[in-house]
Amino acid sequence: MRSAVCRLHFAPQSGTDTDCMHLLITGSRGQLGRTLHAHFGPAHQVTLWSRPAHDIADPSCADAVAALRPEVVINAAAWTNV
Repeated sequence: MRSAVCRLHFAPQSGTDTDCMHLLITGSRGQLGRTLHAHFGPAHQVTLWSRPAHDIADPSCADAVAALRPEVVINAAAWTNV
């Protein structure tokens, strides 16, 4: 069985001439968050969020995301104690 590889290619924000985008990765201390950062970090501006400083379960977190204005939000946060 062959595994499929997904490659994400982002279009630049209008008015720019570079492929660099601003990404927000939540759950940045977890396995998936660290892998995403390693993958996107070299080519993009990446903002990393993790608990407790940025708890996405807190409704006020939406205001912080709006103020940050990332072009892409990747939610890698998860509750593992289930």
